[in-house]
Amino acid sequence: MAAVDKKSDIVENSPHKIFIGGISEALSSKMAMLLKIEQLEIDLDLRGKTDDKF
Repeated sequence: MAAVDKKSDIVENSPHKIFIGGISEALSSKMAMLLKIEQLEIDLDLRGKTDDKF
């Protein structure tokens, strides 16, 4: 294993690269609400519930 001898905000592309961060500031509150609604629909589908059982 190689020793780490420097720090950088720039990471070379590799299959081991991961993203750790938050939600972009470019995401509007309306877009965030749509994502939340979509996630709720997915959760309900996975639980076998339909829209009329809300």
